[in-house]
Amino acid sequence: MLREARLRLRNGEWLSSAKQLVLRRYRGKYVAVRSKRILAASFTMKGLYAKLDKLNPRMVLITKVEKPTLQVYL
Repeated sequence: MLREARLRLRNGEWLSSAKQLVLRRYRGKYVAVRSKRILAASFTMKGLYAKLDKLNPRMVLITKVEKPTLQVYL
């Protein structure tokens, strides 16, 4: 269980540091990440679960790739 938690943390860090090209492709979608790879993506959680059911991966990190927000530095 602890190992899986560490893997999810690493996957989250990887996704946070992913290049803009990757993030642009999945913007607005729910994604499933495992081993620093995006396994499946969908605009709906239901669609993502349907794809994951076919792949049958073990535990994955599921998150939504949000549109970037405007950052203002003063």
